[in-house]
Amino acid sequence: MISFKAYLKVKKTMSFRLLLKKAGFLFLMLVGFVGLLEISLRIWGGLKTYPERNFNRYESMYNKRQSLYYFEDRRDTIFYEQAEFSYYCLVDSMGLRNDPNRRIKPNDQRVFLFLGDSFTEGVGGYCGKDMPSQFEAITSQDTVAINAGIVGSDPFFQTRWYRDTFKSFPHHEVVFVLNDSDLVEFVTRGGNERFRGETVQYRRGPWFEVVYQYSHTVRAIVHGLLGQNHIFLTRQAMEANRSDALHAYAECINAFYEEFGDLVKIHVVLQPYPFECPHCQGIPEIIPLLDEDIHVVNLFLDFGKELQKNQGRLSWSVDGHFNDAGYRRFAEYIRRSMIGA
Repeated sequence: MISFKAYLKVKKTMSFRLLLKKAGFLFLMLVGFVGLLEISLRIWGGLKTYPERNFNRYESMYNKRQSLYYFEDRRDTIFYEQAEFSYYCLVDSMGLRNDPNRRIKPNDQRVFLFLGDSFTEGVGGYCGKDMPSQFEAITSQDTVAINAGIVGSDPFFQTRWYRDTFKSFPHHEVVFVLNDSDLVEFVTRGGNERFRGETVQYRRGPWFEVVYQYSHTVRAIVHGLLGQNHIFLTRQAMEANRSDALHAYAECINAFYEEFGDLVKIHVVLQPYPFECPHCQGIPEIIPLLDEDIHVVNLFLDFGKELQKNQGRLSWSVDGHFNDAGYRRFAEYIRRSMIGA
């Protein structure tokens, strides 16, 4: 006959095993729920990053270490292979998207050097349809446009490259093209502190980005519950960083004007995104921070309104860059301000 003490011991063991079984069952249910949620979110695709939608891979905006002239490997051609388009264009000896056989003639009266990111380089626009090329095509014969736009660049890169290399191009006027991506990139890159000799080091990202990269469930928590954007900042933190970015870019361009303003005329073009609210606050806030002698072309009101009315007609729906028609309108609006109607 079993003793009462032994009975209690057996009962406690059975209760513990039952508890473990229930805990295991709940754990399996949780794993199954998270797994189904992960699969559903991946099928939905709403939490994919820009590189994942267009290149089928995740790319962090932080932690990069790369060559200062990261575009030098574009020897003869540049390839654009994305979800919505695939083509290639010739580049010049510097790896820039210009006709390698084109030469600046002595009688060219106005030569514009355009500095900017992928919207200046012309991603999404076929060969000869980038904004600088179309700007040149709709102006007088003695006006030339040099495309020194580079994917992923910003004014800190552009002024550094200009001092090192680009100023060797014969030109009379320099055009900086800025958009709201520059405000985001300042958060992940910083200013001149990124430069380490002939290499570049971006800022460190949050520790959980490695989990965010592989889990769409974590992305839902980061964006939905924590209220953070794709660079892991809340709206309030983004507002604070935007002010820092605007002042940093203004100081960068003003310093450039102090150094080269007596040699070339300097313009700053503020370019809206294809799907951007024309009245939203953003890069136009840099205007009062720039030297008053720098010519500013603010396209947010006129071009921005047209983009809102023609969503999908002037740009690629997934990629977000302008198409040939969008770059044409981009060039026309710049021409109106810098050369006249």
